[in-house]
Order: sequence, then C-alpha cells, then structure tokens
Amino acid sequence: MNFERTKFEVIQKSTKKFQRITSETKNSILKDIETFNFSRMIDELVKNILEGKFETKDISSMMIVISELHQIYEQFTPKFLENLKKFLDEARIETSKGFKNDEEEEKKMNRRKALTSLAIETYLYGIDNSFNNNIKFIFSSLVSPKNSKEQFFSEFPMLVFIMKTYG
Repeated sequence: MNFERTKFEVIQKSTKKFQRITSETKNSILKDIETFNFSRMIDELVKNILEGKFETKDISSMMIVISELHQIYEQFTPKFLENLKKFLDEARIETSKGFKNDEEEEKKMNRRKALTSLAIETYLYGIDNSFNNNIKFIFSSLVSPKNSKEQFFSEFPMLVFIMKTYG
C-alpha cells in the first residue's frame, strides 16, 4: 500500500511539468507519458496544460504532447476540447471588458492569442475533428455582426494575428 501511495505521489508531481510545455521540457514530458499511467489524472493534466504559462512559440511542442495524450487516453480529448472552449470564451470576455493599462492589455491579448493558436492547431493536427466546435466559434466571435464598432476594432488585432499566422 505504501508503494502505491509513493507511486501516486511521483505521478502527481510529474503532472506539474505539464504547466510549462516548451521545446526544452517536451522530451522529459513525453518520457513521463511513456513511463506513467495518467488515466486517473486526466482532469489535472488538462487543467495544468490550459492554465499553464505558454506562449505562441510553445504551441508546436504542446501539440506533440497533446497529440500523444490524445492517442493514449480516450477520455483526454473530450475534456481537453471542452475546457479549451471554456478558456477561449473566458479570454474573449476578458479582452472585451477593456484594460486598465498597456501592460494588462498585452498580457491578456498574448494569452488569448496563445489559446486561439492552440485551438486552431488542435484542428490542424486532427485532434478536433469538428470545424464547428472551436474554429467556427473563434471566427464568428471576431466578426460577429452583433459586435459594435468599438468591439470590432478591439477584435481586429486578433483577426490580423490569425490571418498572419494561418492565412
């Protein structure tokens, strides 16, 4: 019983690595995926991945890890996509509220750009097979006729970012 507890603690400690997936940490995380059984920790993995600190430059490394989890754990993908949509919606709402200063604006917009890139890449990698779920939602929220002129201009930088990156 003590061995099982120790093993669980090691696996739980390993899930903390998912908070910061970069090109430097990717191989270590992939090795942990091969070594440990994370089936009981899927919710924690999803939470650590999406709440973690990542930038758009980390997306390719993240997608390799996410793709591996997608292939191994059947329950990972639905939870990941559901939470990704929730995080995207929260980021959209946060950026539509306005900003106190330039630093806050940059931080929130960078977070939204990273989440948007992650959503688009999940579609491109074939993890999210439904265009309607995330990608259509992203574009429709950016160019919605319901947006006022001010909202459109606040969404315009996101649209430009997406077009530059994926256009």
